[in-house]
Amino acid sequence: MRMFLLSLGMTLLLINCGVGWGKIRAKICLKRFATVEKNYIELEEIAYLEGDEELIQRLKKIKIAPSPAPGNSRTINQEYIQVRLRQNKINQEEVFFEGEKEVKITSRSKLINGEEIVKVVKEKISLFLRGKEEEFQIEVDRIPPPLLLPFGEIKLKTEIPSLSYLYGPVVIPVKIYVNESIYRTIPISLKVKFFKEVLVTSKRIPPNYIFKKEDLHREKREITSPLIEPIINLSEIVGKRAIKSIPSSTILEKNMISSPFLIKKGDIITIFKEEGNIEVSTKGKALENGEKGSLIRVLNINSQKELQGIVISTHTVKVG
Repeated sequence: MRMFLLSLGMTLLLINCGVGWGKIRAKICLKRFATVEKNYIELEEIAYLEGDEELIQRLKKIKIAPSPAPGNSRTINQEYIQVRLRQNKINQEEVFFEGEKEVKITSRSKLINGEEIVKVVKEKISLFLRGKEEEFQIEVDRIPPPLLLPFGEIKLKTEIPSLSYLYGPVVIPVKIYVNESIYRTIPISLKVKFFKEVLVTSKRIPPNYIFKKEDLHREKREITSPLIEPIINLSEIVGKRAIKSIPSSTILEKNMISSPFLIKKGDIITIFKEEGNIEVSTKGKALENGEKGSLIRVLNINSQKELQGIVISTHTVKVG
């Protein structure tokens, strides 16, 4: 008797999803566990199907429910599936359920770490800045946490609006595509530091000082603002005048210098005026400093009349 029961038990374990058909055209045997890849669970992914080929083809593609999010799972029972069959106009008398009463479903997923996302941004910036004179460093505020994505073809894309956008702290969005559809956008906060070899003052420079070569030296400095116009070549500054006081170890910018004064306040100058083909000149006195082309106030010594004129050359002013 014991041997008979053991044999019967083994026979039952080896039986597939049921025996006998009658009016049944298809049998559905739920799996205990199933892994899906699509956004919506189809019946063929969670059950073994057997029977009439025409009906089986209809059953295979019936969408049962949305797939669980990556890293999560959901359980679906026979009753829920029967509801979906009725909604898809499947004759319940032609379908028979056997096997498990419910199936636990997980979504196949792919893990992408934060370093991969940041790498895309760094590569895009490096490509964007290729050929630029400046050296640069990219400092990322925070590496994003790992992200669990649905299974499929993964693509990461990002864009840089312009060079000026990269100056100062910026946020660059990375779009994550799964099977050509945007799944999520991850913002990456970072700062791009630009470095350039520039001219720096070796001492304090007083206002109106005329620069000499020894007043300057070269250093590699961070230039992180598009508003800064550093002076690169000595020829641009030697012999020029400091507009204002400049501290030692300061990066020289174009807005800090100008041409030297051709006329200084108090200089005795020649004032001339053109009247037709005749040029009339007289002695005058400069009432303020002036570089070539600048408009200054002068005094006509003979008439003691104050005039305005344009600096033409050393000690020469043309009045209207």
